[in-house]
Amino acid sequence: MSIKYFCDRCDKELKFDGCAEESESGYDWGYATHFHDIGIVHEDRENEDMNDRYRHTCRECDLKENGEESWYFEEPVQELTLEELEARVCTCGKLIEKCEDAYEHITQGV
Repeated sequence: MSIKYFCDRCDKELKFDGCAEESESGYDWGYATHFHDIGIVHEDRENEDMNDRYRHTCRECDLKENGEESWYFEEPVQELTLEELEARVCTCGKLIEKCEDAYEHITQGV
C-alpha cells in the first residue's frame, strides 16, 4: 500500500511505499526528516495541526534547491583519457590498485 502526497514546491505527485531509507532528527526530538527514494517527508512533531505537521519535497526539487548538499546528490562519474587509464594499469595487466606486486613489477620491468 502506498500513501499519496504532493511536493509542496512543484505539486508533483509523490507515492511513498514503505519505510524511509534513512531518517534523522533535527536539533531536538520535535523535528525529523525522512528520506525516501522519491522524496523527503519533513515532520514537525510539535505542530498539532495535522495539515501542517508534514511537508513534502520531491527528489528533483531537493536537488535543485540544495545542489551538492542534497541527500540525493551523486558525484558525476569522471571519464578517463586513454593516457590516464594506461597510467593506472600495472605491467602485469592488472589495475595498480588490485596488483599486490605493482611496485616490483614497475621498478623491475616485469
